Amino acid sequence: MIEQRLRSFLWKGATGSGYAKVSWAQVCRPKMEGGLGIRSVSFMNQALMMKHVWRILQADTSSIWVAWVLRHRLHKKTIWTYCSSNSSWCWNKLIKLSLALRARLEYRVGDGHNFYIWTDIWHPQGPLLRTFPRGPSITGLSSDALLKSVIQRDSWVWPSETNFDIQQIIAGLPPIFPNQTDTIVWKFNGGNFSTRVGSGFNGPGWAGNAMLFGLASDGAVPTS
Repeated sequence: MIEQRLRSFLWKGATGSGYAKVSWAQVCRPKMEGGLGIRSVSFMNQALMMKHVWRILQADTSSIWVAWVLRHRLHKKTIWTYCSSNSSWCWNKLIKLSLALRARLEYRVGDGHNFYIWTDIWHPQGPLLRTFPRGPSITGLSSDALLKSVIQRDSWVWPSETNFDIQQIIAGLPPIFPNQTDTIVWKFNGGNFSTRVGSGFNGPGWAGNAMLFGLASDGAVPTS
């Protein structure tokens, strides 16, 4: 609705007559790419929603809302395995958006104090609870156990198991970053997410970046 009004104002003005000379996507491109540099409202909306997800993943408790989400909604769970039939429309959209962001994130394992073994995506096959649902019962590691339970002196110390599933987990263990905390890194823009990057206003322009980030895809990402 907002973009319809913007398009109408651009091409019709106060007279209410006229027609579009070029596509709105072209208008929203940066000036260096032949556009007018007008920001796409739908992509800006996506970027701002992405910022919410990013702050949840970073456990940014400087935000009262994030602190509430971590304590009352997730509570020793992660956004990757959260499931509830009572979730609001807005929360369901954030969940869908987090799935679209997943491939753009890098989990770097450090001291194991921030990542959950079974519900975070630090492992190539994660979240492990979905890939290996019997993992907690086989290993004796609770479903809300932190990675520090299987890390000692910057080395993995998983329970010795002959179970095939656990052997698969051990075979795919990522490297540990010594003397560091667990960190989630954005794979673009030097590792830091920003709404400017999220909306695609960086580098080759929003259209190119939107495809790069998976935003201009099949509708999996909410646009309103």
